[in-house]
Amino acid sequence: MSSLRSSTLPVLTGAMGTLGLATGLYSFSAPIDADRIFGIIVPKSVSSSKELQTWQAAQTSARGVRNVASGLAIIGITSFWQFSSLCQATPVASTVAKRCLGIVFLSGVITSAGDGIIITQFARGDSTSEEAKEVGKKAGFGHIVTTIPILALGVACFFT
Repeated sequence: MSSLRSSTLPVLTGAMGTLGLATGLYSFSAPIDADRIFGIIVPKSVSSSKELQTWQAAQTSARGVRNVASGLAIIGITSFWQFSSLCQATPVASTVAKRCLGIVFLSGVITSAGDGIIITQFARGDSTSEEAKEVGKKAGFGHIVTTIPILALGVACFFT
């Protein structure tokens, strides 16, 4: 398993962390597009409300902060695990760092699956527009599918 540690696993964890960071930053630069990718679109009939626009910006920013923080945590722990002199010199420290990374990913399973379930429920709502249903259905499925590699990375980091 040491070959996995030195090659594939850190690349995959770093890529997942970078994706989380990029997704979070995108929420700040293009909030409406980020909402659509996440799976929620605000109905046009109410999107002109200033209060709703403020609420929507706050929700998008909160998701952005969550994704930036998660991405940075993953990148930081992966970097520490791979490049710190402590982890290079001490197998126990390396194992602890890798298991911490596993905990981050395993907790990410809850976030990804929860997002998928919530977005799917939103898409099934009686008062949800057809456009919002279609966007939500695709995004909800995407969140649930994303749970699989997150779970795989969590298991690989924590249990190997």
